[in-house]
Amino acid sequence: MSAPRAFPLRWVSRQERAWNDNAVFEACIDLLEHEALAHLSPVQRVAHLAFHADRSLQVHGWAHFARATPPALRREIATAFEGLGASAQAVWLRAASAGEPAVSYAQLTPSLEAKLREYLDTHEASFVRESRPSCTS
Repeated sequence: MSAPRAFPLRWVSRQERAWNDNAVFEACIDLLEHEALAHLSPVQRVAHLAFHADRSLQVHGWAHFARATPPALRREIATAFEGLGASAQAVWLRAASAGEPAVSYAQLTPSLEAKLREYLDTHEASFVRESRPSCTS
């Protein structure tokens, strides 16, 4: 029998939490930016897909995103947006994929970052652990 698969995590100390209100969010973003999609848990995968799609749409726009993202992946990303509670982004992506984007992606509210923060708050244990104090701290 094989051991359960270990998924990547980031470590955040109590001290970091105390002096940086964004410590957990920053650790989660670091994980999403630096870990390969294939290594992530299903909960992490949702955040990864939504985060990277949002970044691509914000930086490069729809035309680039559509050329670079196969339709099957766009459908998975729309589902990831929904998993985060980012309904506006999911509806927009489906409309854009059908050739009917009504508004600019950047105009959508609430922002994906706001929905991602909520998701990470709910699923924090899937992204970070509290590091133990070292003997030098």
